[in-house]
Amino acid sequence: MNLITSLSNTKIKQIVKLANSRSYRYELCLSIIYGKHLIEEAIKHGLLDSVFINQAKINDYSFITQNISESNIYCVNDEVLSKINLSDSITDIVGLIRMKPTMIDNTVYTNDCVILDNIQDPGNLGTILRSCAAARVKNIVLSKSCVDPYSIKVLRSSQGIQFELNVIIIADIARFISDYKYDVIAAMPNAKDSLYARELSTPCAWLFGNEGSGVSKSLLSNVTHQLTIPMPGKAESLNVAMAATVCLFEMQRQRATVRQ
Repeated sequence: MNLITSLSNTKIKQIVKLANSRSYRYELCLSIIYGKHLIEEAIKHGLLDSVFINQAKINDYSFITQNISESNIYCVNDEVLSKINLSDSITDIVGLIRMKPTMIDNTVYTNDCVILDNIQDPGNLGTILRSCAAARVKNIVLSKSCVDPYSIKVLRSSQGIQFELNVIIIADIARFISDYKYDVIAAMPNAKDSLYARELSTPCAWLFGNEGSGVSKSLLSNVTHQLTIPMPGKAESLNVAMAATVCLFEMQRQRATVRQ
């Protein structure tokens, strides 16, 4: 094990920079996670690079310390821990993870997927990722303008569920939509066709847009269908994460009915 007591330690400076710089995270292919649950999830998926633990609490994390090389375990004092704890909650343990490699091959174009256009809220992205995992949708395609899935807030919101998924960040989602082999469905609040009237028994790609402006108009010419979620109440629209959840589970409901 290593002991760090200086705020100017190179590792500590690196963690602070990783927290504040998306480009630096992708340059090193490393990101930060906080708390026991996320670190245990990272271990399960072989993504944990190193851990930084309050030296007074080291015995509380035996499962973690037994599953990582001793050379990658760092004991830190309260002052150093406070420096690297850039989350909104108190924690005794901080981890560095290797970003999971993503794949974009022919199987992505022939299986269910979710396409996200300029999603900005970390909580929304985290919830969408959890809903995708719950609905057995493995492939999630993000435009480069989306909030970073490896930001502290998204990782905390998703609670590590994205380690189970194939999260792909691409510059040209219009090209991806054109190359996708089945229906591409845009969720639109003012669409004429109802979600519940569309048969969803075959693979499809769902397209969800920005929280304020919705799906980019330039993408709509390539979608197969535009669907809306009927709302008998007075709300004009649903939060994008809630809309995605409703759509994905309607798809799974229909397929479960067909299988019976």
